[in-house]
Amino acid sequence: MLTHTDFLMFNNKDKKPIMVVEADGYAFHTSNPRQLERDRMKDAILAKYNIPILRLATSESGEEARLLKRLADIYRSHSARCDFTQPRLSFTMKI
Repeated sequence: MLTHTDFLMFNNKDKKPIMVVEADGYAFHTSNPRQLERDRMKDAILAKYNIPILRLATSESGEEARLLKRLADIYRSHSARCDFTQPRLSFTMKI
């Protein structure tokens, strides 16, 4: 079974992954057993490599705030262990 992620965010200096963002369509993801299996597989692989995943359902709102919060949380958790400058967390999302 093949699968992929929607978005991969990475550190520009060392190219290591920071986070994966998945946009989950409500109808497609809740009623499609094959897609649910792919999602579980992605979750397991990302967890194995300690890569956080943020799932954004298309039926929700507040995506930008959730994304900025998750990035800030990741930055705080890494800043104690790594030496890199604070990323600029300003961007525009078009949904």
